Amino acid sequence: MFWHVQPIDPTELDDAVLAAHHRLAAAALAAERPTEPPPTREGSDEWLQAVSTPARRILLWSVSDDGGLVGVARAALPGHENSHHAQVEVRVDPTRWREGAGTALLRVVADAVHAAGRESVSAWLTKGTPGAALAARLGLKVTSTMLIQQLSFATADATRWRCPAPAGYRQVRWISPAPDELITNFAHAKTAIHGAPFGSVSYHLPTWTVERVRAAETDLVARNVQQRVVAAVHEDTGEIVGLTELQFRPERPAIGLQQDTAVSAPHRGHRLGVFMKSEMLRWLAADPVPGLDCILTSTAPSNVHMNRINEELGFVRTRTAQLVEGDVEDLVARLA
Repeated sequence: MFWHVQPIDPTELDDAVLAAHHRLAAAALAAERPTEPPPTREGSDEWLQAVSTPARRILLWSVSDDGGLVGVARAALPGHENSHHAQVEVRVDPTRWREGAGTALLRVVADAVHAAGRESVSAWLTKGTPGAALAARLGLKVTSTMLIQQLSFATADATRWRCPAPAGYRQVRWISPAPDELITNFAHAKTAIHGAPFGSVSYHLPTWTVERVRAAETDLVARNVQQRVVAAVHEDTGEIVGLTELQFRPERPAIGLQQDTAVSAPHRGHRLGVFMKSEMLRWLAADPVPGLDCILTSTAPSNVHMNRINEELGFVRTRTAQLVEGDVEDLVARLA
């Protein structure tokens, strides 16, 4: 079968193309993530029209045949310590799985990220799907596994979120950007996430400084992403010793995406994790994000403590996600 693959210019998309992509995105995500709310038309438009920022360059392609659009791919090229890396997402009409459209897209994507000087490539895939099988055939290796847990507000038991502050601690919260008087403390606290298990990934966690935090916040504003933060403060020292972050992205307005949750090593064992996450959920209940339906969080299977915290708060396991990675030159050769 002949596949027509071409780059997408997000500034030159008419309504018919955007509508076709929305139908494709809704079908692809429903097949791979059936418990999650479907994307809205506005959300799928946002995904396809994502802007490049100084922290992340975006490349897009479509694949079609005589019958119209069959799939799309997006590559994100991050900067800083990950300027060697590319993150890829491919969406293919599930009625056309296993016909070669995904392979045709990946052939062009691999060539492009290789030309951009990227050495490694990764993608998050749901375990057991055709995409995961294709990645294995192409030699990509599973470098991290995460359990996806979901909390749906329509069925959640809010009484589970009644967790008082541990003795000697209090909470502070904000919608990004962080207050000036807390930014230095906050940047230091974010390094605590480096102790969480992530597998053998080639993606490097950021080295957080005040400048890096402010740059990340600027990037969120450029992408129209709201980030809420709840932090735990040690009363005796005034230091931020723990944090939890949630992001609300315009491309999936019904879903809140858990980001970092971390507690610095000297302050673990006081239930600060469940306290901060409870505070976040109570905040959302009192001041909801318009259209929000559920929260998704991903945790390594070996992180038994955090998985138990999530279950205690009402999260339910829905699927297993795998990060697959490979060498770009090797992928280009295999696809050639």
